[in-house]
Parts: sequence; C-alpha cells; structure tokens
Amino acid sequence: MRELVLAAFFVGFGMASAATLTHLVQAVSGQTLGFGLGRGGVVRRLSSLMVTAICGPYVLLQVGRLAEREGQLSVGPALVLALVAFGWAFISGLMLLAALINVGL
Repeated sequence: MRELVLAAFFVGFGMASAATLTHLVQAVSGQTLGFGLGRGGVVRRLSSLMVTAICGPYVLLQVGRLAEREGQLSVGPALVLALVAFGWAFISGLMLLAALINVGL
C-alpha cells in the first residue's frame, strides 16, 4: 500500500510541476507550448527539448482535451493518452524529486 501511495505522490508531483512550468513558459513567451524542437540555435533547441521533457504530460492532456472539444476523441485513444501522460508524469516527478533531494531542498 505504501508503494502505491508513493507512486501516486510521484505522479501528482510530476503533473503539478509540469502544469506549473507549462503555464510559466506560456506566460513568458506568449505562445502555447507544444511538442517539437522549435527554431533557432542549438541552445534554444536544447532548452526547448528540456522544457518539453518536463512539460510533456500536461501538454498531452491539453491536446486530448482540445480533441475532445472538437468531438474527435474516442474512449480508446483517450485511455492510451492518459496512460502515457500519467506514466510520463511518474518518471518526471521521480526525476524532479530526486534532483530536489540531491540539491538539498
């Protein structure tokens, strides 16, 4: 039972940090965040890749929500999308918490 609660905590932390960083990047840049490397130099592309790696779960859920509004999403793809998003949130939450613990916060 403890392992399940710990996994849920990792997923929650990963999704919360993804949502926070997504809204922060969107507020600063004034654009909606999506997948891709973007345009520009090497540093800009690498930073875009890092932001996408952390913000990916929330962006995936936003894509599913937009497809649902347009009436294009059925139950099967929605379940796969949610499974991938929450699995991704688990991994990113685990990595971010490990980084915070190693830094000493």
